[in-house]
Amino acid sequence: MNNKRIFIFASEGLPSRYGIGKFIDILYHESKKVERYDFFFVRRSEHFTQMIISKSNNVTDIQIPYPINSQNKLSFIESLAILCLIDEKFKLTKDDTVHINDNSHFGIIRNVKKYFGCKVIYTMHVLLWQIFYNNDFNRFSIDWSNRKEIRDNLFLNVLKNEQQICEISDFVVVLNNETLSFVKKVYAIKNEKVQLTPNGLSMPAQIETSSQTNQLKEVLGIEDNYKIILYVGRIDRQKGVGYLIQSTITLIKQGHKLKLILVGNGEIDNMIELIYGYWSDIIFTGYVDQEKVYEFYSISDIIVSPTYAEQSSFSILESISFKKPLIVSNIPAFDFLIDNISVLKVDPLTDRPKLTRQISRLLEDDSLGKKLSDNAYNLYLKNYTSDRMFKRYLDLYAKI
Repeated sequence: MNNKRIFIFASEGLPSRYGIGKFIDILYHESKKVERYDFFFVRRSEHFTQMIISKSNNVTDIQIPYPINSQNKLSFIESLAILCLIDEKFKLTKDDTVHINDNSHFGIIRNVKKYFGCKVIYTMHVLLWQIFYNNDFNRFSIDWSNRKEIRDNLFLNVLKNEQQICEISDFVVVLNNETLSFVKKVYAIKNEKVQLTPNGLSMPAQIETSSQTNQLKEVLGIEDNYKIILYVGRIDRQKGVGYLIQSTITLIKQGHKLKLILVGNGEIDNMIELIYGYWSDIIFTGYVDQEKVYEFYSISDIIVSPTYAEQSSFSILESISFKKPLIVSNIPAFDFLIDNISVLKVDPLTDRPKLTRQISRLLEDDSLGKKLSDNAYNLYLKNYTSDRMFKRYLDLYAKI
């Protein structure tokens, strides 16, 4: 009997370098441990002029080139062309499952259902209304209630397409309870079609040698008597980066010896204006490869994620796996972390000075940081490892 086949479509552009890219990498790693399925990872690439296929045991990589006139957004015609290329090599059937991870792949979903009859799973990695409407649910609700009359709103049209994606898909996977509620109540998707599966993380390779960490500190010009605050993720205002910069400057003015390291790409130019006079205290690294990110975790003393909106952050799980004390926003995505037990929480929209106070608590009380990081680490081991996450997907692949 042939193995069941799972075709997993990767995201593209900026998301592929952050959360969704990490998610695909974890699926790829975990799939090599499972023999009862054949996995096909489909990616579009600008580095090839023809389809490239490589296989290792039960895992096949499919690299599909961009067309010459592509604008990095999949049209319905291009989506169908991609599926035809795959069908020519592998003969898609109604017994195959296609796993989509990007709302821009609407054309893939519609065409694979219409022409090949495959089962479809859609993982919703981003709660788009929060980004489009800057977390203003009232403003979103007004537009959404009038969506049939509003035709020229680009954001609203993307959300309407995503609702169709959820309707067409056989299963929708969400990463937290907030998104679960949204999909059921706003998109009106039946409960039996929606599965909650938080992200999970494999144990990173810890940086054990002090020589590596000391070398990185030397390169950055950080003396041993300075504490390091770390942020890892996209650099933009919705992630609360400006809020973190302002809090750090306040603490430096109070006499704390601090360095803030911001690891990630994004709106760096927009943040530069906030650090005037503190050029040597706040370090922007730009995009950093994953192995190098681990070195930054190792040299940090406190890790902060003051984001206004999040789904299921891999950087938070990475922070926990390195046993570092963590400060996060009091938002639904982080409900699994208990304030004053496994993390310290802040309220970036209602109590902006609280971040300064919480960082100060950790700077002044090492025992508090150890208690928080130990409790968070035990929670991670119990519930949020990559093998636990992947088992949930395997169960879904089996029943679809």
